[in-house]
Amino acid sequence: MTSKEEPVSAQLAASLLSPFVLYMAGRIDAADRRATLVGGGGMAFIAYLLDTAQAKVDSFITFFLFAGAFGIAVFSVLLAGLALFPRVSSADDWPSKIFLGRDQGAGILEAILSSETKALSGMIDSQILLGRILAKKNRYTYKAGIAFLSSFAIYAPSVFLGS
Repeated sequence: MTSKEEPVSAQLAASLLSPFVLYMAGRIDAADRRATLVGGGGMAFIAYLLDTAQAKVDSFITFFLFAGAFGIAVFSVLLAGLALFPRVSSADDWPSKIFLGRDQGAGILEAILSSETKALSGMIDSQILLGRILAKKNRYTYKAGIAFLSSFAIYAPSVFLGS
């Protein structure tokens, strides 16, 4: 005896999907705020370096420390920028097709909601994709923070060496 699956209503699918999407959206928003903070700190440090460059760069050692710190600070700002716009190789889950695709969302939604297993599988796939985006954002942000702190640490001795 085979049992026929009943179609899942759009309201049920939305009620199952919305808490997960809201949670992941909050996590992604927090990752964006951290990346913006690190990028802003890096830009402020670059502005400080450029402001004090003429007064501090009078010997080879201070120039070497300045150039190293400046290059690493620029690298940290670029990494923080990458954290704001991560790329994921594939977005073939059904929420991405509906919200980011060029096809009509209603047709995709009807095809997906014809089966409960397809609907739940699509929801799980979309959460995996959002998790990949979040992991990539966090990796870039942590690397940018480490680069920013190392540029500050490289430049710190020149404050005592300079006049």
